[in-house]
Amino acid sequence: MLRALTLQWQAVGPLVEVDSLGVADICTTDPAMFGQGHFPRSDAESCEIARFIAAAPAMYALLTDWVTEGSAPPDAVAIVERFS
Repeated sequence: MLRALTLQWQAVGPLVEVDSLGVADICTTDPAMFGQGHFPRSDAESCEIARFIAAAPAMYALLTDWVTEGSAPPDAVAIVERFS
């Protein structure tokens, strides 16, 4: 499993950070930070996207539990296998 998926992620404005000094932060959802400020995206939307991304480790844990129980559909199994 990816080490980053075992850590706590948090959205800080448009940034997704890892609660660890030994791991690089995940990403930003602000197009201007990539030199793409000409793409319209409000601050509220950037922050909402960051919160969704920050939930990835928890969503992965739920999928893993579902697959372990044996009742997950094939698409969920494929996602878990991809990151295991």
